[in-house]
Amino acid sequence: MPRKYRYCFDPVFLTAFVLYLLNRWLFKPWSQGHTTLFAYYGNDVLCIPFCLPPVLFVYRLLKMRRPYSYPTRFEMLSHLIIWSLFFKWLGPSVIKGPFAWTSTDPWDVVAYSIGAIIAGFCWGTWPTGFTRKKTVSIMEAKEAL
Repeated sequence: MPRKYRYCFDPVFLTAFVLYLLNRWLFKPWSQGHTTLFAYYGNDVLCIPFCLPPVLFVYRLLKMRRPYSYPTRFEMLSHLIIWSLFFKWLGPSVIKGPFAWTSTDPWDVVAYSIGAIIAGFCWGTWPTGFTRKKTVSIMEAKEAL
């Protein structure tokens, strides 16, 4: 039986959630005055694994996606592109106001992409993912016998 995607109870989301809390309350306060890669880009790497599952759950409630299906390439890439454009260009440069404190750092988009690649491999979105099992059609099963 194929595994079901559990949205906010998915291990990738829960891991990203714990890493976010650790970064927010442990790594950043302890690294004041010191440059650490995770303190600056940690939350950016966690963007897709942390933000996408709740959004997909809302899409499921609105009947805009199949229930319990893992994130597709289109869902991951479209959200990566839209969020990158909004948070790193439109928000800081055009809207400003509540986004005045943000910066247009292109390395943030690289971090978003790294997080999406890692999450995609964990979810089996990319061809060599390790969580999805290969499904065999009835015809292939008959041929094997």
